[in-house]
Amino acid sequence: MNDFIYLVIFILLFLAELIYFKIADKYNIIDKPNHRSAHTQITLRGGGIIFPIAFILFAFLISMKQYIVIGPSERDF
Repeated sequence: MNDFIYLVIFILLFLAELIYFKIADKYNIIDKPNHRSAHTQITLRGGGIIFPIAFILFAFLISMKQYIVIGPSERDF
């Protein structure tokens, strides 16, 4: 059951990444390549913001782990 919380965290972070990409596309947070760019296609910027958000979400969910009851606890046996 302990692995279930990690699966939930993974899914939440993946969804957060997809949501950010939609927001970045909507508000035109893009990098258009020029002669100094390493890339040749338009690229979304700011993807690194997911890492601090992931850390905060992970820390919050792990701290709440003791309050989340998914099934019988070890104390019930």
